Order: sequence, then C-alpha cells, then structure tokens
Amino acid sequence: MTHTYIFLLDNEKIMTCHAVEEDFEIIPKLGEESFPIDEKFWDWWKDTVSYIDGEETDFCFICDKHYDIIENVPESETENSRESYWRIEKIAQFLKRRTKLSKIKLITANKDEIPLKLWVGDGSEKVLYTNMTFPRNKPVFSEEQYEEIDNNKNIEETTFAKYQRSKLLEDEKNKLI
Repeated sequence: MTHTYIFLLDNEKIMTCHAVEEDFEIIPKLGEESFPIDEKFWDWWKDTVSYIDGEETDFCFICDKHYDIIENVPESETENSRESYWRIEKIAQFLKRRTKLSKIKLITANKDEIPLKLWVGDGSEKVLYTNMTFPRNKPVFSEEQYEEIDNNKNIEETTFAKYQRSKLLEDEKNKLI
C-alpha cells in the first residue's frame, strides 16, 4: 500500500496532509494546521505518521520557493512516476479545499507552467512550484474525466482544463475530417 502525502510550504510555514480516498486529512502539529518549518520537521513527521524507513510513499510538494527540508525527504519509490496519485486535478482539488488562493501558476519540476483558477475572483496570481512532472503534449484530463466533470456539477473545471478540453475536441474534429 502506498501512502500519499502532500506538503504545502508557503511563507516559511508548512501544512502536511495525508490523502485518504477523496479527502486530504491535515496532520496538525500542536493543534496548528500550518506551522513554522524547522530542521527537525522530518523527525516530527516520521514519529507522527509512524513512518517506517523504506515504506512506499508518494510525496507531492507545493512551495512558494525552495526549502532545504525538501532535500532531506525520506526515500520515495513512486514519486514522479506514472503511478503517482498526484495528478494535476488532485493537486488543484487539494489547493481548492485547503487554501484561499484563487489563481495559481504552478511550475512543475520540468519547468512547465500550468495555470489553475480555483475560485472566481480578481485575486492576483500566485506562483507555486511542485516536485511533480506531468506528461507533455497530452491533455491533463482524459476524455472520461471530462465526462465526469460534465456529469458532476460539483466539480469546477479550471481554466487550464477548459483549454485542454477545447484542444481535445479540436483534435477529435480534425481526425473526422
């Protein structure tokens, strides 16, 4: 079993969440959802989640800048692999549920820029970085996921997803011609 965690590092604080089914359970420290980053973070985290060295984990980091603690991450076998839980739609879902940000430019590990519009509003765009990579030249959402969005009005489609949908539909039309 792979344990999936996402870490949001912003303004010298960190929020840690464990992905469980379709939810993101916050792992608080002394009752705080976000707390100052320190050099003993990984010791605290390992004790708190009862981590066993070598355990299969899938880590996603979302950061406003580089933080040294990322260099000392426990070994992860599935990170950045095709089997990773952390697809762009899961990251967007996490950011929408656990932050108040409305517009994000997410810079991936391979320097791709992915615009995310989480909420309607005039808020300024925040640049965040992730350790994740996503396949290039392919839609972020599959055709089945677009159908799920159409059928489920509770899912808000991001600007980037709308763009990818229009490209997918255009490609399909071109194939028919």
